Amino acid sequence: MASETAQLLQVGLNSWIIADGNYADFTVGEVRSFALEFYNEADLHPLPESQTACAYKSLGRARYAVEGQTVHLTPKWAVIDVGFLAYREFHSFPPPPRRFEGEIWVGVDPFFYFETLSREREAPPLIFDWRIHRIEVETAPRVLQDNMWIYDPDQLCLKDVEDTSQGEDFVLHCELLSAEPRHHFAAA
Repeated sequence: MASETAQLLQVGLNSWIIADGNYADFTVGEVRSFALEFYNEADLHPLPESQTACAYKSLGRARYAVEGQTVHLTPKWAVIDVGFLAYREFHSFPPPPRRFEGEIWVGVDPFFYFETLSREREAPPLIFDWRIHRIEVETAPRVLQDNMWIYDPDQLCLKDVEDTSQGEDFVLHCELLSAEPRHHFAAA
């Protein structure tokens, strides 16, 4: 798997993160600071320790096929390197293997890292500066499936918008600007 340009990423953003006051609305063209959180619905598959490549390939909608490694591990959360850094709290999910491959979804840190995890003694810095080049919003209607409201899989459609003031689920097309991550947001 070839790695994409490490400077450009699609990053998911759920409107509740903005509604809770964790961030102001995002706008095309602006520079924002945030860490990346990842989710994996299926287990990440172990790879041999001798395999050292970190790579990702976009699958669209902030999803990636990845090969990577766990670079920070505690009993409750981990940081992975797949060509970019992202974290995940475990809750009921298993920790990632030391070396792995699989599929992940990447999103803006809701607040778990910047409010709590970043303050832990050994926590690696994960907050980077990003330029927002494009914002897409999901326009499909919701349907009830297995007692859950989901977007109708037959009508999925992303539409370009200028900001995140209208809609529920967004994909930010971001360019990584900062070379060195921080534990906290830069002073204004």
